[in-house]
Amino acid sequence: MTSMCAARMAIVVVAVTAGMILADRTDDESANWKAPTREAAKKNPIPVDEKSLARGKSVYSHNCFVCHGRAGRGDGPKAFDLEPKPRDLSSPEVAGQADGALYWKISEGRRPMPSFRDLLSDEDRWYVVNYIHTFRSNGQPQNGN
Repeated sequence: MTSMCAARMAIVVVAVTAGMILADRTDDESANWKAPTREAAKKNPIPVDEKSLARGKSVYSHNCFVCHGRAGRGDGPKAFDLEPKPRDLSSPEVAGQADGALYWKISEGRRPMPSFRDLLSDEDRWYVVNYIHTFRSNGQPQNGN
């Protein structure tokens, strides 16, 4: 019985330690989250136009707004409860990423952001990529390819 207790305790210690390591991700690590080269090179099949931006805004409003906020600055109503904090999608670091990289990150997710691969269609994820570009400081949407 004692060895069984010790084994359970060891499992708990490992799980807690792993959780602490994951929760202790720094801003530098978040900023350095890189999509695989092959994924980043994917071209956005959705042209930037009024229709795609409107669809992107709708999908973003229903799925991303609560964490990333209205202007994508990472200040949504749920952002303050999250650790690490949501990325500022209007930042130069995000604006400089290729569409394929943004699409991959939306698809894969990274704690606390869920994977949207099974939650949103391929097209909807590309629409969100187009909409994210409207958060750039110059306000001009454009494909990041």
